[in-house]
Amino acid sequence: MLRRTARWIADRELWPLAVGAALATFFPGYAAYGLLLILLLWLIRWAARGRPTIPCPYNLPALILLLMAGVSLVISVDPMTSFVWAARLIAGIALMLGIVNWARSEAHLAVLGIVMAVVGLGMALLTPLGIEWPRTLEAAAERLPASSTWLTALRGSFNPNMMAGALAVLIPFPLALLLFSPVRYPSTRGAVLHPIAWLLDRAWVRLPLCLLTLAAVPAALFVTQSRGGWLGAGAALWVLLAGRWPGWGILLPAAVGAGGYALWHSDLLTTPQRYLVTSSLSSLAGRGDIWLRALYVLRDFPLTGVGLGMFGKAVGWLYPKFNGFDVVHYPHAHNLFLQVGADLGVPGLLAYLWMLGTAFWAGAAAARGLGRQGKRGLQGLAWACLAGLAGMTVHGILDATTWVVGKGGFVPFMIMGLAAALMAYSRRGTDEKGSEITG
Repeated sequence: MLRRTARWIADRELWPLAVGAALATFFPGYAAYGLLLILLLWLIRWAARGRPTIPCPYNLPALILLLMAGVSLVISVDPMTSFVWAARLIAGIALMLGIVNWARSEAHLAVLGIVMAVVGLGMALLTPLGIEWPRTLEAAAERLPASSTWLTALRGSFNPNMMAGALAVLIPFPLALLLFSPVRYPSTRGAVLHPIAWLLDRAWVRLPLCLLTLAAVPAALFVTQSRGGWLGAGAALWVLLAGRWPGWGILLPAAVGAGGYALWHSDLLTTPQRYLVTSSLSSLAGRGDIWLRALYVLRDFPLTGVGLGMFGKAVGWLYPKFNGFDVVHYPHAHNLFLQVGADLGVPGLLAYLWMLGTAFWAGAAAARGLGRQGKRGLQGLAWACLAGLAGMTVHGILDATTWVVGKGGFVPFMIMGLAAALMAYSRRGTDEKGSEITG
């Protein structure tokens, strides 16, 4: 009886796991409860299936990251701050491995594709509410009725660059659903409750959802005024469109570059700056200063880093930069890979690069295998994963908010998990046809 109950829960683990990850990511005061829920679900999966997780190329690098997060808590000069960041990292890894263990069928993968589009829409709608509000709306915000004060409470909850990074990696998913299989998308029956599956299987539900997301995400990206986010989104779109129309892929960089050059030198980009208050580091020279200090951290603390969330303190104490009489404060390294190294040392950085490289490999293998099997909808999801990871890499050159620096750091881990799940499914499909597995 207990084992049957454990199996029932394990078959549906992704939904309570999402609750635990949300608590650990968005609510620092409840992060411990979220981590306890994640631990409980992991133990239930172990009891139900006889192993803590299925064999997966992410298992070893994920274990190294978790071990380095534990080291970070030990060496940190501010364990409470490091715990908040560590909770986000654990939540992201748990989501990644939870997706790999849960998504065992075509229906599960189809649900995840729609979930990614919904997450993108939700983050796009939160962007104008969560970042600094336009000056022109400040007076109106003060006149909001008491029942709407939650709107003002959201203001400033999210950094614009954090939202931009998450949006840049999510934008390929609704577009992939439209370009690869707008009508004949795989059924979701068996993966969610029947009424929900009935709705998700209707093209007249999916298409408006994707179109709405594709309208909301670029608008939210524009509002963030994050040039790194725009570059990441451009890279993601290029990879996705090159996957859909390989023959035209070589022309896309020229078109994107010409459009970007025109926008960069037009008044359109400066319009939001007249109305929005932003705190982003916009100067490339300023980023050069902080990258140099991140390299100092890696040089002086190669084995452990300075601890999760401790980069700003370490730079302020050991490598300060003065602006007049004041010390310039750098909250993070403004580079994804330097930030991981500063937080977790060279072992953590190598583990993260291993995991990211594996995710690219898994996405490419899935796109190739699913294309051979004629599964266009799932092939589109594999290309969306590749596009999202490419967007994250480009964005990561200029910012670190797709790491656990920001509250959107769970999104790349979800994409990595989906890429591995798609690869595993494509290989099972090849096995069933009796063909040789390559790659």
